[in-house]
Amino acid sequence: MSRDLHVDTIAELEKDSQYITHLIEFEFDGGTDRFTDAHQNLIYNSDTYIASAKLIGFGDVTETQRLEISSMTFTVSATSQTLLAVALASDTINRKIKLHRALLNPDTYAIINDPVLIYAGLVKAFAVSETDKGKTVLTWQTGSVLADFHRTAGRRTNQQDQEAYLLIRGLSGTDRGFEYAHQNNFDVKWGRP
Repeated sequence: MSRDLHVDTIAELEKDSQYITHLIEFEFDGGTDRFTDAHQNLIYNSDTYIASAKLIGFGDVTETQRLEISSMTFTVSATSQTLLAVALASDTINRKIKLHRALLNPDTYAIINDPVLIYAGLVKAFAVSETDKGKTVLTWQTGSVLADFHRTAGRRTNQQDQEAYLLIRGLSGTDRGFEYAHQNNFDVKWGRP
């Protein structure tokens, strides 16, 4: 997928080393929780992303030229009873999760320009488990916003409907994936070989 990168971002990427971090947004009924894997809190778009040892990990982000539904697993330690209570009280299925990758200035730890959105998905499954040492772990299985594409009644594969769909979901309307869909006369197998 091509991305427009700011000149400052390109300049930072050309250096011998970079300080790369991730910004993660979990949407709940009562609001959005934001975490970062950086060593300190970060501010982006007037939102604070909490540096958290609770964030255990997330899956690899891959891009292919094949039409397939991407998925990812996010894992958070529920050492905070507040996070556990919010996660259990919320209807988490079909809630948005976004993952941004950001470059930090190595001297000030400020985010350099705008982070790049590398994954946006919807929660498909949620689980609470306990480790051998008695720690509670929250796991969200996600799928891309097209994961439930075939379930939406009346959904058409044209550029206008794609833009409306992304606008309703609060995502960027710059996706041009269906721009030439009307020219294809074959059945697309979404996420299936």
